Amino acid sequence: DITERKLAEEALVAGEKRLRGAIESMQEGFALFDADDRLVAVNDVFRRINPEAQTFLEQGVRFEDLIRANLKKGRIVSAIGREEEFIRERMAQHHNPTGPIIRQFSDGHWYILKETRTPDGGTALTFTDISELKRAEAALMESEARFRDVAESAGDWFWEMGPDLRFTFLSQRFYELFPVASNRIIGKTRDEFAGASRDNDHWRRHLDDIARHKPFRDFEYQVSLPDGHVKTIRISGKPLFDATGTFKGYRGTGTDVTAEKEAEAAAARAQANLYDAVESIDAGFALFDRNDRLVLCNTRYRKLDPRLDDLARPGTPFEDIVRGVAKAGLYHASMGTPEEIVAERMQFHRNAPSSHEQQYADGRWLAIDEYKTHDGGTALLWTDITERRMLERQLAGAQRMESLGKLTGGVAHDFNNLLTIVLGNLQLMEPRVGDDPKLKKYVQMSTGAAQRGAELTGRLLAFARRQMLETAPTDINKLVFGMGALLRGILGETIKVENVLAEDLRQIRTDATQLENALINLAINARDAMPEGGLLTIETANVTLDHAYVLQNPGAIAGDFVMIAVSDTGHGMTAEVAEHAFEPFFTTKEIGKGTGLGLSMVYGFVKQSGGYIKIYSEPGEGTVIKMYLPQAKGNDASAAVPDAAEAAVGGPETILVVEDDPEVRQTTVALLEELSYQVIEAPNGPSALKLLDRQPDIDLLLTDVIMPGGMRGPDLAREVHKRRPNMKILYMSGYTEHTVLRDGMAEAEVPLLSKPFQKNELANKVRNVLDN
Repeated sequence: DITERKLAEEALVAGEKRLRGAIESMQEGFALFDADDRLVAVNDVFRRINPEAQTFLEQGVRFEDLIRANLKKGRIVSAIGREEEFIRERMAQHHNPTGPIIRQFSDGHWYILKETRTPDGGTALTFTDISELKRAEAALMESEARFRDVAESAGDWFWEMGPDLRFTFLSQRFYELFPVASNRIIGKTRDEFAGASRDNDHWRRHLDDIARHKPFRDFEYQVSLPDGHVKTIRISGKPLFDATGTFKGYRGTGTDVTAEKEAEAAAARAQANLYDAVESIDAGFALFDRNDRLVLCNTRYRKLDPRLDDLARPGTPFEDIVRGVAKAGLYHASMGTPEEIVAERMQFHRNAPSSHEQQYADGRWLAIDEYKTHDGGTALLWTDITERRMLERQLAGAQRMESLGKLTGGVAHDFNNLLTIVLGNLQLMEPRVGDDPKLKKYVQMSTGAAQRGAELTGRLLAFARRQMLETAPTDINKLVFGMGALLRGILGETIKVENVLAEDLRQIRTDATQLENALINLAINARDAMPEGGLLTIETANVTLDHAYVLQNPGAIAGDFVMIAVSDTGHGMTAEVAEHAFEPFFTTKEIGKGTGLGLSMVYGFVKQSGGYIKIYSEPGEGTVIKMYLPQAKGNDASAAVPDAAEAAVGGPETILVVEDDPEVRQTTVALLEELSYQVIEAPNGPSALKLLDRQPDIDLLLTDVIMPGGMRGPDLAREVHKRRPNMKILYMSGYTEHTVLRDGMAEAEVPLLSKPFQKNELANKVRNVLDN
């Protein structure tokens, strides 16, 4: 009975079949060698790996023969050229397996060979294809090499930190920029390498990001290197996490920005120097780019008008600035509508370089110069020429008066010659007419007319400063007092005469008769200006005109003078009328009511006496005419000696100057700034109140008494006291203090500064008001 044997054989065949199926199902190549090193079994994967050895892959082939067959075909890359040596090494490894072997075959594939001893002394061999892994490894190595090449050639450096925030890697670029050995920084924290102050919000925010493992970008800080140099670096970093989310450190880049920061600092210093230079220019300056947008401007440009503060911002188009101030009424009304102003202004602007003069609504004149920059922008420079225009006008007036004087003097001289002939011949004719009443009457009429002509030429000579003056020391107060009855007779009952005479008045050397005539002429003009009656005031005072006053008033002379002021409460005159008032034959009276020579004679007398004369007048507010006659010198002077002028003392306070006359305002502001005061200015009461509301630290209001526009100085003062009860206030006026108080123009408790004033007078008055 062989049943059991058959069953055993069938079981063995089934087992071998299962083993063969298992071997064939393997992904790796498999071969089994017995204790004699002969092939027992091999799977199809092994056959595909060794196609050149197909004819040898039969049971019983020796392992060494299989190796030699592969070497003969050049299959093993590392054995080429050293075949016998390779066989010895390989057989030694085969007989005593110690670990996996990595081989590359000639077809480019890579394999891991693993050999294991079987219990019966045989050897099991597996081949695992790792070609994809090797390709990935090669790609990774290539990528790492590329990364390292980039890292070493880049301007930036690359760095890595471990989870303990210690440096684990720094690219070569770092060591080129910073002369530090790697052992001085690898394995160290930033603090250990180069300490940096962390006591600021900048560092606190950065350290907070690090603690929370957040990425950061462009963090800048300074490091002090061991060699003493200080560098500014900029770093960016990204946190690293493994597959489980565990924090593994940081990787990032760094840049040395020391040169960049030094360049920025130099540029900032240059820009600051540019701004300082622009601010120091004694003119308004603005720079516009090629797109006509504002780049920068100085404070003087913005202070042209308060409305420019909102408009003169970087980026604002030039046309928008012009349109804004035009609509706000900054430009003089004579320039037309806002759009007409914009069109005209843009024409100048687009045709730069250009230069023109422009008048503004508050009376100021500006010279505006525009230049093209190299990059197509426009530089604008404006200069306040109000004072220059005023001086030019005054100089032209003085030259006109001088020319008129020469002309009238010449005419009067020639006319006097003719009158001499006429009167002489009339005198010769008179005894020859006999008793003929008709002829006698004609001679007398002609003689009277010739005498009146002589009086007229006398006035012309007075204006021309060619009259004969018989000078002598004169007590002005006594002369004025002695004219009381005469003046009252000339003025009539409806006009009251009041004298306000200085007690310590110095004497002058003058022609008393001509001075009386001058006062009479002034009184007659005052009477004609007060047809319904009023008050005539004559005041005297010792004054000193300094060089600053002379610069502002062409024709004036610096020195000590006696001032004689004649004030009336009449209808006053406009600035245009006052400008021509001293010209001969100029009159605003009706035909037949005057020759127009009265004020001309006064003007000529004062100038011939070495003095100066000035008119202060406002329509509806009366007129003040001040004559400045030189004080007598030496033995001619009285014993009275004027007080020495006090030194001008200023201060740091802020003063708001309110004056409608731009020339006077500009002069006052300049004097106060010379005294170190901070000054802001306004042309009228409403503008002053707006400035007051915006600026809390104003210490003193210095305001003119008479101003157009419905708000006079006292009205402004009352509004100011409603807002700020403790505000110090000082009035100024071309009228004398007596006249201002007499006519109720201002309150007696508010001090008054009379025009014209000298710098010392202004300084002392302002200081006294501020300190008391």
